[in-house]
Amino acid sequence: QWPGYDEGEWWVQDVSSTVPALALRSALLSTAAADGGGDDDGREEEKDYSAYKVAELKDMCRERNLPVSGTKPVLIERLSASHSSPAGGGGDDDASSSSSSAAFDADADAVDDATEALSEMHVVDMCAAPGGKTSQLLSMGFGRVTAVEANARRCRRLVENLDRLGFPTTPAATDKEGSDEGQGQGRCEIAVCRGQEWLPPSLHDNDDEDGGNGGEAVPSGGVSGILLDVPCSATGTGSRRPDVLRRSSDLGDLPETQWQLAIHAADNVLDAGGILVYATCSLLREEGEDVVERLLTRGRCDGDGGDDDDGNGNDDDEEEAEMEMMPFLPGEIPGFDGAICPENGWMRVLPGTLGGEMDECDGFFVARLIKRR
Repeated sequence: QWPGYDEGEWWVQDVSSTVPALALRSALLSTAAADGGGDDDGREEEKDYSAYKVAELKDMCRERNLPVSGTKPVLIERLSASHSSPAGGGGDDDASSSSSSAAFDADADAVDDATEALSEMHVVDMCAAPGGKTSQLLSMGFGRVTAVEANARRCRRLVENLDRLGFPTTPAATDKEGSDEGQGQGRCEIAVCRGQEWLPPSLHDNDDEDGGNGGEAVPSGGVSGILLDVPCSATGTGSRRPDVLRRSSDLGDLPETQWQLAIHAADNVLDAGGILVYATCSLLREEGEDVVERLLTRGRCDGDGGDDDDGNGNDDDEEEAEMEMMPFLPGEIPGFDGAICPENGWMRVLPGTLGGEMDECDGFFVARLIKRR
């Protein structure tokens, strides 16, 4: 049951484009549900879980019938989102059943509130052409989607695909009021710009005096989520494009471009608490796992006044984002449990390993990170 393909009207890409979009939506729904929640729904008062050890957090998850996999921050988020009374507190079966029913109703309300919260979020598709990921994001109910593409020719193809699918587009710089016709549930803005240089508009840019948004209430320039599908060697597509496997093993400037895109998205574009999904259709660690590990560990070296250079000629005076993994959970994206790395929670798909109708999908890598500060 793959969402968003709408009875053949969609220009369907490989799942390597769909899974990152699903990963972003799932994470933002989860964080929205955790931030929502009623005050008077009979749930347990929220605790500060940060002082507990991982083993203690897992015990609490078991008491609430929650998954126990993941790192400490993930367990804390899961417990904070639940706010339910621990199981095994005594009482008769009827009372327990009534309590479970009330908790289920409250959880359903929280999901509805979280889904509505998506309509207030601004998400960015970096390196957006030819439009498959942007189309998926627009179909998921986000209030504002910005598609950033450096290549003008590819950007024209992006706009053509979005127009064909019924998603009206506007230039991101002017944000002129557009038509509400078409299938699109959100608004899509196109920025022809290098991803390493693009910045979101500030709040005052959204209600500029020259009629920028026609007085319409739209999400501010703040960015809740970024889907960063970096330019890469495309070695994961070798089963249908064998020519990519005959190229030189020298990646040239690609690793540097991937790194600059990742740190710019994390440091300068994403809001604190936002989600970054890093994806590549490469099979090479250098373009996938190594980039994410570097994102997670930078700025955490022993700080005794050593070298502040980030390895790219930039010194460390500007504050670096603190990023943490947000692991994929079993069953979160059906059919891909076998691709989840148990140690890190990211997803590495190798061609021909999934079985079934996914057996011929491309190879790709997806990691999901949350910005703590």
